[in-house]
Amino acid sequence: MTDDQYQKWIKIHETAAEKYDNQAKDLLKNINLIELDISKENSELQKITKKINIADEKLEETEYGIRRRRGTLISLQKMSDKRLQRFGFDKTKLIPVENNEAKELGDDECLEKENKEVTFEEILHRSNIKHKEKIESDNNNERQKNVEKIKLDFRRKLITFKRTVRSVENHCEDIENKISCKSLKLTK
Repeated sequence: MTDDQYQKWIKIHETAAEKYDNQAKDLLKNINLIELDISKENSELQKITKKINIADEKLEETEYGIRRRRGTLISLQKMSDKRLQRFGFDKTKLIPVENNEAKELGDDECLEKENKEVTFEEILHRSNIKHKEKIESDNNNERQKNVEKIKLDFRRKLITFKRTVRSVENHCEDIENKISCKSLKLTK
C-alpha cells in the first residue's frame, strides 16, 4: 500500500470515526432526554400511586362502614322479627282489608284478597290515602294549636289589662286618700 492510498484510507476511516462519534453524542443526548422523561414520568407515577392508595384506603373505610351498617340493620331486623313473634304479629297481614272494602267484596273475595300478594301500586295507593288523612289531621291540629295560641294570647292580655286597672284603681285611692287628708287638715 502506498502512502497516498494509506492517507486516503485513514481519511475515510477518520471521517467514519467522526461520523460515529457524532452519532454517539446524539445518542447520548437522546438517552439523557429519555432518562429525564422517565424520571418525570416516574415522579408522576408515584403521585398517582399515592392518590390511588388514598382512594383505596377511603374505599376500604366506606366498605367497612357499609358492612357495619348492614350488620346493624340485619341485627335490628332480627330483633324486630323476634318482638313481632313474641307479640304474635303476622307479617302476611301487613295491609288489612278495610271495612268498606270488605262490604264491597264478598266474604270469599275478601279471603282471596288477604291471601294474594299485595302489589306496589296498592301499597302506594293506601299509603297515599293514609298520608292525605294524616295531612288533614295535621292541618286540624295546627288550626287547633293556632286557636289555643290566640286564646292564650288573649288571656295574657286580659291579665295584664286587669293588673293595669288594679294599679290605676290603687293609684286613684291613694290620691283620694291624700286629698281627703288635706281637706281634713284645711278644715281644722
